[in-house]
Amino acid sequence: MPTAAKKQTVPEIIQRIQNGESHDPFEVLGVHAAGDGQQQLTVFLPPAEQVEVCDIGMMERVAGTDCFRLSIDAEQLKDPHYRLRWTQKKTQHVYEVTSPYSFSAQISDFDLHLFQEGRHYHAWKFLGARYTEIDGIAG
Repeated sequence: MPTAAKKQTVPEIIQRIQNGESHDPFEVLGVHAAGDGQQQLTVFLPPAEQVEVCDIGMMERVAGTDCFRLSIDAEQLKDPHYRLRWTQKKTQHVYEVTSPYSFSAQISDFDLHLFQEGRHYHAWKFLGARYTEIDGIAG
């Protein structure tokens, strides 16, 4: 009797990101310690067919999702703002960008506190897209 293919389950935290239901995507996206001197890099790139961390290696797709992961030794990541090279599914065009997940949150805890209370009267200053430069990287 043939054995049924083992169905891979998607970790709940990754599934929440995939579904757009995560209240804190940086909880998993970006670089995180994985123990024994290892780090786990995770990105969410829906249009990507494949993703590479430049000068380090190819990322592996988390089965059934648009997330990609790579485990590395901590000393391999020399630049905190690592670059990603990814190939678009439909056009096969190759892009290279600084990972948006390499930056920390840009909204202060105080601003978030006031916003959540409904008492932030200048939210327009931090909501929406704004041209800025962080750590010498423009965007």
